[in-house]
Amino acid sequence: MRDIAGKYLVAARSLGARGRLLLTKVVLPGAAPAVLGGLRYSVAIAWMTAVGAEMLMAENGMGNLLVGGGMWSSRLQTRSDPAVIIVGVLALAAAGWAMDLAARFVTARLTRWAR
Repeated sequence: MRDIAGKYLVAARSLGARGRLLLTKVVLPGAAPAVLGGLRYSVAIAWMTAVGAEMLMAENGMGNLLVGGGMWSSRLQTRSDPAVIIVGVLALAAAGWAMDLAARFVTARLTRWAR
């Protein structure tokens, strides 16, 4: 909210905006692009953190699937399947892309005036 231009606050106050009106018509719209940009960034960091933690510590999940390669075990052998790893990476990429697309859509929808 510190990045909002001071002239917008001064102009709104000089026109009589106070309290809730100042917040909803000047401060929130002025801060929305930065807040929603932070949302996109936090979604990406959340994905990386979740998959990384699963790679290190989880007994099941996408991270464990990628590290273990699907570890198919039978009585005679234990082997991993590269196709499982590739499909897992593609599934993670698709889910991350879809969440970023959703965040971009929300940002574009809420900040139409900022273009």
